[in-house]
Amino acid sequence: MSKDENVPEKNKGGRPSDYSLELTDKICSRVSMGESLRSVCRDPAMPVPETVYRWFRLHEEFKDQYVLSKRDSADAHEDMIIDISDNPPGQPVFDENGNPLLDENGRAVLRLDNVAIQHAKLRVDSRKWAASKLKPKKYGEKLAIGGDESMAPIGVTRVLFDPDPTDS
Repeated sequence: MSKDENVPEKNKGGRPSDYSLELTDKICSRVSMGESLRSVCRDPAMPVPETVYRWFRLHEEFKDQYVLSKRDSADAHEDMIIDISDNPPGQPVFDENGNPLLDENGRAVLRLDNVAIQHAKLRVDSRKWAASKLKPKKYGEKLAIGGDESMAPIGVTRVLFDPDPTDS
């Protein structure tokens, strides 16, 4: 309590819990770059997930901004897939002094094993799945069954014929 008033003092420590456009913009910016909300909320400068979910219920504009940011993250996932695919998986190899070994181009020498390769494959597949759910028209499976206005109808022709009785 403050000395002069019988009012409790506001707690100045801990995570932010006061809604602000600046904070929600930071959250949405990080989400749009492909970071999960759980990862964003692990940052001590960010609110806990429960607070963010409460803000979704209380602030329609934040919920709408988050939905757009989440959809934009599909494009970030596409970029990550390319980065993962272009960079070899593996663990750095160290010399006897604990320094990473470098190749002739100054890049770290990596020990390639099946676990590293499978982990990279899992990372790519997870991002492909997420992108296909966030932007199905762009990244989803293309199954041409018909019915979509942008596709020509599937033509079916029924052919009736009389077999030639002299053909047996």
